[in-house]
Amino acid sequence: MIADKTRIKGKSGWLTGSAGKVFKSLKNKNRIYKKSEVLKAEHSNTGILYGGKLFLKLYRRLDKGMNPDPEILKFLTEETRYRNAPVFLGSIKYGKLGSVAMSVGMMHIFVSGKGDAWTYTLGSVEKCFKEVLLRKKQTHS
Repeated sequence: MIADKTRIKGKSGWLTGSAGKVFKSLKNKNRIYKKSEVLKAEHSNTGILYGGKLFLKLYRRLDKGMNPDPEILKFLTEETRYRNAPVFLGSIKYGKLGSVAMSVGMMHIFVSGKGDAWTYTLGSVEKCFKEVLLRKKQTHS
């Protein structure tokens, strides 16, 4: 949908895919699409990994208007020389006559990591509480 800038008409609106500047230059796109997997780490979105290289984030909670996530990433990767963000590849929007289109999802280059921010934060908070309890125990001994 993103690659072909496809527009799908529904009962009361339409979905529209749009490709970013970098997407057009990707090689072997057709081979990458053949292998996909839904990732389970996301809590607020659904993530689909294509060929271990492309990441599609579908928003579970839709709000009227544009989501800042794809807009910021698109600006950083297409309008600046900032290189510490995943490369924006495209987006999917839903619109209907008489209303502002809303973001449904975005695709970017997949950047692997050791985990997600939520798991890291929970681990850090747990470590902090353990240290506080240990210090409290040591001062009362």
